[in-house]
Amino acid sequence: MQRLKKLFVRFLVVLLAVQGQAAVWLFSPSAAHAAGTQEVVINEIMWMGSEASAADEWIELRNNSETNTVDLTNWKLTNVSSGGDLVIPAGTIAPGGYFLISNYDKTSASSVLNVTPDYVTTTLQVGNSCLPIVLQDAASTQVDEMGCNVADYFGGTNTATKAALERNAVIEDGALASSWHTGVGNANLDATATNTLATPKFVNDVTVATAGTVMDGGDFTAVPTALSASWSGFADPESGVISYLAGVGTTAGVNNTLALTNVGNVLSYNFDFTGSPLSENETYFINVIAVNGVNLLSNTASSNGITVNTSAPNAPVPLMAIDTPNDNGGSVTVYWQAGGSPDVTSYQVNYRKLGDVGFLNTNAGLNLSAVLTGLLNAPATYEVTIESIDFNNQHSVPTGILQVQALDNLAPILDVNKVVIAQNKPGNSDTIGGNAGASNEAGVTVYVFDRNPAETTKVLINSVMANADGSFSVMGLGDNRYAQVWVQLVDAAGNSSEAKAFTNDTVAPNAPTLNKSVAVCPDRPCRVTLEWTDNGPDTAYYKVSYVAGGVEKLSMEFTSTTAALDLEGCATYGFKVLAFDKYGNESSSSNAFEFRLTPGVKTTVEFVDGKQVTKTEALGGTRQVRRASVPSGFSAEIIPPVQASEPEADKAPLGDDSADGAASDQDWVRIGVVIALLLIIAGSFYALSRSMRDGNGGTSKQVVKDVKTPVAAGTKRPRTKRRGRPARRK
Repeated sequence: MQRLKKLFVRFLVVLLAVQGQAAVWLFSPSAAHAAGTQEVVINEIMWMGSEASAADEWIELRNNSETNTVDLTNWKLTNVSSGGDLVIPAGTIAPGGYFLISNYDKTSASSVLNVTPDYVTTTLQVGNSCLPIVLQDAASTQVDEMGCNVADYFGGTNTATKAALERNAVIEDGALASSWHTGVGNANLDATATNTLATPKFVNDVTVATAGTVMDGGDFTAVPTALSASWSGFADPESGVISYLAGVGTTAGVNNTLALTNVGNVLSYNFDFTGSPLSENETYFINVIAVNGVNLLSNTASSNGITVNTSAPNAPVPLMAIDTPNDNGGSVTVYWQAGGSPDVTSYQVNYRKLGDVGFLNTNAGLNLSAVLTGLLNAPATYEVTIESIDFNNQHSVPTGILQVQALDNLAPILDVNKVVIAQNKPGNSDTIGGNAGASNEAGVTVYVFDRNPAETTKVLINSVMANADGSFSVMGLGDNRYAQVWVQLVDAAGNSSEAKAFTNDTVAPNAPTLNKSVAVCPDRPCRVTLEWTDNGPDTAYYKVSYVAGGVEKLSMEFTSTTAALDLEGCATYGFKVLAFDKYGNESSSSNAFEFRLTPGVKTTVEFVDGKQVTKTEALGGTRQVRRASVPSGFSAEIIPPVQASEPEADKAPLGDDSADGAASDQDWVRIGVVIALLLIIAGSFYALSRSMRDGNGGTSKQVVKDVKTPVAAGTKRPRTKRRGRPARRK
């Protein structure tokens, strides 16, 4: 039962799906015959006849399909025949094509048709009083219809001008008046049919082409016997553009110079005025109209006008020529006014140095001023004239001459980043120089002052002429004479740059502090080691000054704060330290040490509480401590050795019994410590061995090697039980 229920549910689902698809197929329009569209329609009815004959009537059918050719055999139109209905005996209508039924052939004098009808029958008769017309297919099924407004048609005129009733381009219900209009254009008619508006076998177009743009080649022309024009942008999406009308006039849209002429379906045209030249300084406009497929005329499009001008332009009015301000010289600015000619396209400025024959020139465009560059500065004088140039490259006469001089009125500029100051060690002159680009001008003079040159008390230290690349040569500043110098540039015109200051370090670092000296004299010479503290701020190196026998000497340079000197013993020396910065500026001297170098004696000197403290000890003897004042002499006191500073560990003074006793006591202490350590280690090993034995069950295991003994042939080797394994079952 459950399986039957499942099968039943599935059957219902499939049935509903099939019914839904069938509904879609039944109620959806097909691709060829969608709802609201008609394949063949009544498109045009000439119910009133033409200007040639009242009987010159026709009916036009139109196939709206883009792909289907329709067979019209035995189709019929009601109320359009003397016999009632008009039956089409045979014929087809191509996709997008027309089928024309007329009372006359195009060759008939009674017809204005200029296109061959598809079916000519004298039975065609459309009354002037409207009766509904129905188009039926061969099965008498209504395909289309034309309605009436009671007895009147929905369109068309029967006056001096005959206009057809035409179907709108967008097909809607033919029974509605909104689906129809009165024809306004003509196509496929005789050229003499000027009073008939109809478009048999052609699109029913009621709109004109959109106007485009007309170009006349420029604003001016120097040729009074010809004009040319081109145009673009005219368009008609319904019936297309078939030709253009063009004319010329002195007002846009008015053709008072040359009447409108059909120039054909072209996009440019040349007008010839050889027999009647155009007037000088007159502006002419070219007017163009597009004609569409039903001979409707577009709005007029006109060019922006072109003026005939064959004469040279007027000369401009010169105003002045002056030096260009705020430059380094070599340029002037010229000003003028326009001369009044409308066809000027540019101005030419001519210039030459006074006394020269030919002019140089430059084109200024339509500007009313120009800057002339590359000139010589005063006292050179230049002559300047200006000319107007028109569209035809005709030049006016030049203006009168203006005279002008170029002046250097801009101060030079000093680039401080390209100035190099060299601060040399004392004994050598400091220098200052400039790399390329230090001056932005060539030929300037570089001045060096001891202070700002704006001060009246300034002193000129040195000067030099700058090179072509803006560099300048090295100049001496003296040996550490100036802590600051000022540099200023002055050009040939006397313009001065802004003065710039440069520092020159002439200040020495602070004096160092001499802290300690150790002199060891095992024999001659003695090794003297000095230690000191740097007090900055910019110390670069040090020298040690020492005096022996009244003669002061300087050591080599040291960069660290220690020094070692090898000096002869048996003499008294005075020591001090000097600090120097990287420029060689020398500090004042440090505090001084003075002591004697004695063979067999080690002398230690320290700076304690502002005084020299001297300690001596025999290399293998007693020691002394002496406090001395610096720099002259010192008083010494002998201090018992036990009060002296701690002796060196490896060198105890000779002859001191108490010192030997202390050393023996220390040895016994050391021996005791060693014995205690040995006992601790032995106890540790003993405890470790006991713990290992206890971990094995308290008994020592005997390891018995399995020694293989020879066994006589035929005798079985006895088995040996292995410990820890159960006996194997037999």
